[in-house]
Amino acid sequence: SSGIKAEYGEAVVSTQSTGMLFWICYCPEGTTEPIWCPAGYYCPKCVLNSYFPEMIFQTATTLALLCTLGATDILCPPGTFSEGEALSEDDCHLCYPGYYCPEGSRSGAESLCPTGYFCPVGSGDPMSCPAGYYCPYSGMEEPQLCNTGHYCPEGTDVPTPCPAGTYSMTNGAPTVDDCFPCYSGCYCPEGTSEPIWCPAGYYCPNSGMEEPQLCSTGHYCPQGTDVPTPCPAGTYSMTNGAPTVDDCFPCYSGCYCLEGTTEPIWCPAGYYCPNSGMEEPQLCSTGHYCPQGTDVPTP
Repeated sequence: SSGIKAEYGEAVVSTQSTGMLFWICYCPEGTTEPIWCPAGYYCPKCVLNSYFPEMIFQTATTLALLCTLGATDILCPPGTFSEGEALSEDDCHLCYPGYYCPEGSRSGAESLCPTGYFCPVGSGDPMSCPAGYYCPYSGMEEPQLCNTGHYCPEGTDVPTPCPAGTYSMTNGAPTVDDCFPCYSGCYCPEGTSEPIWCPAGYYCPNSGMEEPQLCSTGHYCPQGTDVPTPCPAGTYSMTNGAPTVDDCFPCYSGCYCLEGTTEPIWCPAGYYCPNSGMEEPQLCSTGHYCPQGTDVPTP
């Protein structure tokens, strides 16, 4: 190749018949002609007293090069990268999604986004998961909406379940204040998204119940019970967890059963209980006597 003596800022023109690209990159002290980078090499950075070429025109036989004083590579700004020397921001590319690229990054996957953060394309720093969202994995491109029964403060990687006795039907709840007390007749285990009806045979007497309570003897509890219903007078129930009134059985003769009776009561001496299903004893008639448990007075 041939060249002409160049001063800073002057163009250097070289005719090349081989079609190979040669770059003018350096001029040692005392150089009268720029030295071409040989084939197979490149000169990425210009320093003081050097020529830096910028291609301005090329044909099959002519390559025009512009020598620029003090040209140097730049650091790509945050959110971008360049795998080689960057001469301007045009040589910088956006950081890959799921990664972040600090200033001067050399790879689009420079730093993996950590859990609790997300990194959309072009991130210079990881972005904290906003309140109401969570970022459970490293390399998240976008946050996930907090699911019902949970809440997610800023920076959440794992949603926090609503405390037992509360519920949240809201997607994207940011704080525990979005978890509301369970209402009576229902119960709410930890992480409940909707109050659960008390099952038959149980009752839930208060708001904020964490678990149902077994229906007591002498009572029955249909689904959704907040206060157990007593067995009707004349019946009894010795069973815990009775779900319906059908579990209240008629009191047998010689006994009586008040409302809510758990076990038949013997008719007291001086009274008699002639039928099953007696609600209260009857006074023994004149000319008769009635020991305890009498169903028919004795003459």
